[in-house]
Amino acid sequence: MRETGRTEGKIAMVTGGASGIGRACGQRLAEQGAVVCLLDRNAEDGVDAAEALGHRVSFA
Repeated sequence: MRETGRTEGKIAMVTGGASGIGRACGQRLAEQGAVVCLLDRNAEDGVDAAEALGHRVSFA
């Protein structure tokens, strides 16, 4: 995937972010410079995902 810098400094909200495709999208967005908020019904896995993905990622 080509890096364009379009996500640098943006805020991204990712639904289904605790696992699977949602988690992968959150990770990719954070790697590209976005501040990411993961959203999911599974709070335990959501918190784990946010902690694993780094300081630019939170869970709600």
